Amino acid sequence: MNIVAHIVFPIASAQLANVYRAHSSKSLLFNWKHLLIIGLCGGLPDILSPHTGLTDRYNSFTHSISFLLLGLLITILLAWKYRPLRGLVYCCYFAAALHLFCDMIAGGINLYAPFGRMIVGQHYVPFRYWIGLDIAAILFCLVPPLYNRSSDRAKTAVFAGGYALAVLGSALAISTLDSEKVILKHTPASEMDSAQIERAKLVWNTLYDKWKSGAFEIVSEDYNDDMRKALSPQLQEQIFNQFESSYGHCQGITFVEAITGRFGFPQTHMYRFRGSFSRTTEEPEIGIVFDSKGKVSGFRFSKTFSRSLL
Repeated sequence: MNIVAHIVFPIASAQLANVYRAHSSKSLLFNWKHLLIIGLCGGLPDILSPHTGLTDRYNSFTHSISFLLLGLLITILLAWKYRPLRGLVYCCYFAAALHLFCDMIAGGINLYAPFGRMIVGQHYVPFRYWIGLDIAAILFCLVPPLYNRSSDRAKTAVFAGGYALAVLGSALAISTLDSEKVILKHTPASEMDSAQIERAKLVWNTLYDKWKSGAFEIVSEDYNDDMRKALSPQLQEQIFNQFESSYGHCQGITFVEAITGRFGFPQTHMYRFRGSFSRTTEEPEIGIVFDSKGKVSGFRFSKTFSRSLL
């Protein structure tokens, strides 16, 4: 998810605790400085390890179980040393853990990064909904202050009405706003430079020809460092065997469109092809991703070709 939601959702959760305290005629747990710290902790994994794609996230230490365990140790030590601030310390850890949970349901995380590989999670929350979630987070964050500042007589009405509007606005934003169209640009084959298309096609043809001949080896310097590490000979053989068993031999690929980031984000270019295989009439998608330096940074394989990227 976007860093906006990672920062704002923990703040909204802390404000709900403030609402409960206010309703019980007690002092607030968190002031605005505390809320700011909680929000920063929610975005901490992305602040410490900025990334624009899943490959970078999968290699990020701050998106792993090791980071959570280190954070837990620090949390215990701080809570022991600063006992009056234990509530704030625990909430900060919750904010960082919530970040990893949100990423886990929005593409997955690598639990063992950067020492191993165990991807957990899926695209349960597609990319096209992320901006909608940012809006929803902001709406939920604004309602508790309205509750706290209202008169005693109006508190219940403002609180219930505000949250009803927030839920309605969130549902509307998520259902109508397509983040993919806002952030990503789809360029059809008719508007593309043929040399760029041929270069992307050559990457796949060269790799697949080696696989057919039984040559599973470390990829060339045309791939970035992360891909050279990730695309091991064993993984290549596994991918090839999956293609062979599911679809048969690849008889060719046809370019459909290129995906680029608007406003320079994300700084990657994906070339999407329809594959033709000997054992199926379906046309699986083969996507080849290039980073900002023009090196291969990822592949995308899908059983069917969809207009939506996620």
